[in-house]
Amino acid sequence: MEALRMSPAIDYDLTLVALSFAIAVFASLFAINLTFQRDKAAPLLFSGKNFASAVLMGVAIAGMHYVGMEAAYFRQGSVCLAAPSGIDTAVLAAIVASVTLLLLISTLVMLTYDIRMAEQNALMVDELHRRNLALQQEAEALASNMTTNIREHAHRDRLLAAIVEQSNEAIITTDLGGRISSWNRAAERVFGYRDDEVVGQLISILDDTEAELENHSCSPQGSDDTPYVSRRRKDGQRIFLHINRSPLRNEEGDAQGEIMVMYDFTQQKQDRDQLLLWSLVYEYSGEAIVITDADNHILSVNHAFSRITGYQPEEVIGNNPSMLSSGRHDDSFYRRMWQALESEGYFKGEVWNRRKNGDIYPEWITITALRDDHGETCNYIAIFSDASDYKEKEARIQHMAHHDALTGLPNRSLLHDRLEQAMAHASRRGDMVALLFMDLDRFKLINDTLGHHIGDALLVQVAERLTQAVRSDDTVCRQGGDEFIIVLQELDSCDSAGVIAEKLLEVLSAEYQIEGESLKVTPSIGISLYPEDGEDIDTLIKNADTAMYHAKDQGRANIQFFTAALNEKLTERMELEKNLSDALSGDDLELYYQPQVDLSDGRIRGVEALLRWNHPQMGSVSPARFIPIAEESDLIEELGLWVLEKVLKQQAQWQGTPLEQMQISVNVSARQLDHAHFFEAAKEMLQRYTPNMERLELEVTETAVMQNVVRSIERLAALKGLGFDIAVDDFGTGYSSLNYLKRLPIDRLKIDRSFIGDIPDDANDIVITEAIIKLAHTLGLKLVAEGVESQEQAEFLREAGCEVAQGFLYARALPPAELEAFVSEHNA
Repeated sequence: MEALRMSPAIDYDLTLVALSFAIAVFASLFAINLTFQRDKAAPLLFSGKNFASAVLMGVAIAGMHYVGMEAAYFRQGSVCLAAPSGIDTAVLAAIVASVTLLLLISTLVMLTYDIRMAEQNALMVDELHRRNLALQQEAEALASNMTTNIREHAHRDRLLAAIVEQSNEAIITTDLGGRISSWNRAAERVFGYRDDEVVGQLISILDDTEAELENHSCSPQGSDDTPYVSRRRKDGQRIFLHINRSPLRNEEGDAQGEIMVMYDFTQQKQDRDQLLLWSLVYEYSGEAIVITDADNHILSVNHAFSRITGYQPEEVIGNNPSMLSSGRHDDSFYRRMWQALESEGYFKGEVWNRRKNGDIYPEWITITALRDDHGETCNYIAIFSDASDYKEKEARIQHMAHHDALTGLPNRSLLHDRLEQAMAHASRRGDMVALLFMDLDRFKLINDTLGHHIGDALLVQVAERLTQAVRSDDTVCRQGGDEFIIVLQELDSCDSAGVIAEKLLEVLSAEYQIEGESLKVTPSIGISLYPEDGEDIDTLIKNADTAMYHAKDQGRANIQFFTAALNEKLTERMELEKNLSDALSGDDLELYYQPQVDLSDGRIRGVEALLRWNHPQMGSVSPARFIPIAEESDLIEELGLWVLEKVLKQQAQWQGTPLEQMQISVNVSARQLDHAHFFEAAKEMLQRYTPNMERLELEVTETAVMQNVVRSIERLAALKGLGFDIAVDDFGTGYSSLNYLKRLPIDRLKIDRSFIGDIPDDANDIVITEAIIKLAHTLGLKLVAEGVESQEQAEFLREAGCEVAQGFLYARALPPAELEAFVSEHNA
């Protein structure tokens, strides 16, 4: 600027100077802006952009310069002050220009370098910025992902917790020590425990100690083989569970315990067991089961079906059950069956079908129609059983209901039917029907002495003979015991009935051979006729029975027709029974006593009490007349106790008299011996009257004893235990077994009068009597002979060893008032 010092000084136009500066500034700013404009490509030294910048800068400087020059004006006469220093103005201008050019070149070089460095820095900045943005984006993405993951984990945990809590399966976790650490609602529902009751408790609190089935399937073979365990609820109820176990691990994978998911299998097990049970019932049922579809095609059959019909499943499946039809039922039968199925939904009845082998058999069948939700038939189920055995049993039962079990003859039930038919038939034809009532004489004696099996065998042979002796249209019936009834049809007279009866009498009286025994038995036959002797069944039977009793009264082994006189006799018998019952409560009965004499010294040692009946109208009624009536009714028991009580009272009255030491014998019937009440009543009487027991003897007939020997031994032993002596009356008439005789608790035997009456004229009676006496002595028994009527008989008995005799030789039965005087006189 030294060159610019002028003298006088240069004047400047301030406005132009300002404009010069403004141009320079704006040009520079534009040049700089153009120069430093960013470009992605690497900068070039002589690029168009740089060249334009340089030109622009030059123009700017020139403009500035010339504007500046224009802004100054030199005064006239101005001189450059630098000249004097020795530097020419031209030189100075050259120097200034050179220096300016050098500065410009340096500036250009530096500018180019700076631009280059700026471009590189810009690229580096851009790269760093890009990387920073990428890192920032990654960081933001990572942060976003982390946030998302955290949220997802939290959501998942909440969801998992909700799933566990709302699960239908019991979910339980335990720690390594087996203690419960968590317990969901389902576990509370399944086991009945709240979580606060079990958390911290050992898992064994749930064990079923009675039936630990852990990891063991109880299912039968062939069923669901899923294992289950048995556990106990809080209330003690057993439940069955499927359990899935898995280890419970932390984030590092270390085991922290166990998690168990339990499915309550109880209902399913019960349902499955029920289904299994039904399947077993179906398969192994004793009844055949057939299942068909709606079109009645067989879908399934069980084992019993094959067993009953003979068909295997593969032979019938797909076929119609009509393949089993026997042909015994007509179309109307099957129409009724299908109508019942449609209207009622089932059919029950008896059907005859055919087996595979062709056999026709009866079956009891129930067919049920199964309907779907719409009420349409979808299946039929038929259940049937083979009724062959039942039919046979039914036939046997019907036979047993109408026939005698022992002989196979019609019984009373069938007799009524046959007799009713015969009477109806006779009424139409105008002929007669005969009813024969037959009883075997002395059959009871055979039955009791030889045994019931012999008696039964005898009855069977009698039945066979009767059946063979009558016509096929006639009916032979066993009425009971040894009583038989024969119905004879289409008779034209009573003589025909008599002829047949005589034939039966002859046939039945022939000898029987049974188990090596030769037996002989005869019948007593009573006959009533329809319609003469009765027009109804009961009357005919009653009248024939009356006639039969009349036959027995006539000496047995004979035939008697019913007559009006016989009917009157029956009426009289019934009236006598009624009067006897009345006599027990009145004064018509009394006891007489027949003395028993000691054969060694002739003194009276005892008496037998004998019952007498003084009827107000009929007078004295023989015991032979009313005792059988009492025996056949219940009166004998009451009568026997009346006699025993009278004897005990009489013994008490004889205290202090000559009769005080008399032994009193009292008769006891078979009916009394059978009745347990007699023992108790006798015991009670003895306690009331406190008699001299050594002087009381009970007499039981040999026949009564032999009816049931074992029972007789028991009953007689009981009576002997009360203090009674026991005597067997009518000995020799009852076919006693010596084996049983030695076991009987008896003290005396009474020889029946039938063996004494013909002594000494009948050698057989003598031998029998001597044998009885020897037998009694051998057994250690005393003897009484009854029916002694002569001195010869008494002498024979004394010499034979019999101790006591009783009979008309000494005295008849006497009333108590006469007995005392008679005994005193006789013994004196």
